[in-house]
Amino acid sequence: MSSRSINYRTDAREAGCGFAVCVDVVILYAVNHLLEWGVPFVTPAFADVLWALNLSLGTAIVINATFIALDRPWWRRLGRAAMDATALLSTYVLFTVFPFDLPSVWMTSMFALMLVLLIVVLAISTVVHVVQFGAEVVR
Repeated sequence: MSSRSINYRTDAREAGCGFAVCVDVVILYAVNHLLEWGVPFVTPAFADVLWALNLSLGTAIVINATFIALDRPWWRRLGRAAMDATALLSTYVLFTVFPFDLPSVWMTSMFALMLVLLIVVLAISTVVHVVQFGAEVVR
């Protein structure tokens, strides 16, 4: 029996962060091999967005891994703000380069609209997490 007290909420958060790291590593691998796999709707311009996607996924992997070791509210807020900011950057780059050749104009328009909505949501989320971090530090 362990001398560590059981805190199911912390244990669940750590497990979730560990799972997020595993999923992000798989996504990172897939993103970096899409062009090799010849996915039909991904154009060669996808190589121009890889740096931003790698930055975003790498940030998420590192920060989620540190969440397992450092479970402080201020760090969670700062880490989430950093993950949101890099996700915002990668989504913006994905939207501006748009390395996809979808089968119809309607699908292309809907996907572009989805990216714009995601940019708005990520911008709001980044601001909220930065403000929460600031409030946590002031306390």
